Amino acid sequence: MMESNKSSSNNNNAQQVVISYLKALENRDFKAARSYMHDNMSFSGPMASHHRPDALLKDLEPLCPLKYEIKKAFAVEGNENDVCLLYDLTIGTPAVTLFTCGWYRVQDGKISSIRTVFDPRPFAAAASGSKKKLVERHYANVSEGRIERDREVMSDDIVHVSAAAGTVSGIKDFLAFVSGFKRAFPDLRFDIRASIEGADTVITEGVFIGTNTGPMAGPNGSMMPATGRKVELPFCDVWKVRNERIVENHIYYDQLAFLGQLGLIPQQAKL
Repeated sequence: MMESNKSSSNNNNAQQVVISYLKALENRDFKAARSYMHDNMSFSGPMASHHRPDALLKDLEPLCPLKYEIKKAFAVEGNENDVCLLYDLTIGTPAVTLFTCGWYRVQDGKISSIRTVFDPRPFAAAASGSKKKLVERHYANVSEGRIERDREVMSDDIVHVSAAAGTVSGIKDFLAFVSGFKRAFPDLRFDIRASIEGADTVITEGVFIGTNTGPMAGPNGSMMPATGRKVELPFCDVWKVRNERIVENHIYYDQLAFLGQLGLIPQQAKL
């Protein structure tokens, strides 16, 4: 009888560890979640496998907000270290709910392995086109002057390459460059003509339209006065996306045509 009580107590402790871990994920407290994970924890699921807890947390972070609605908790007979949960997992924005079975093993007060089973098709359907949506949000942020919101779609170590800026590294410098361009062309907008999404790449083709009514940084860093000229400039953007964040951007356009439309150099004759 004493042995049975001890087993029941151990199982309750294991279940509490698992629930505390899930609560930490719901609260986006990844430091607390990490404290419930064994250093050699393994994870196996329908869409990914990991052999280190930090790799799992890195994958989960861009999927937030997460919500776990536990339907049933099972004690595993004969093994007080195992916990089986049935729950609705609501994930991402827009939200997708997946009915999930999770099997957790707890050793020395920390989770040593996780196995989850769910139907991934609803999540895959919702994620389709998600890379394009990140890029579309960027264009909207810039057009509407909400440039700080680009922090929601860009990686902290974003790399931007263009003829106007050269190479810009890091979210702070990227936002500064985009903000300067917005000041130079307050009415700017992007007329997107085509967009193609690949495994980790989005390519957009369009026309940049705006009137230069604000000062603009020149090639040598000096500020050039506004020209008052309207620009309609074809461009091609290449975006790299990783873990639901834009990590790289290359812009291709005709720099001579851009300067010519601004009246800064003689425009090329049209043949």
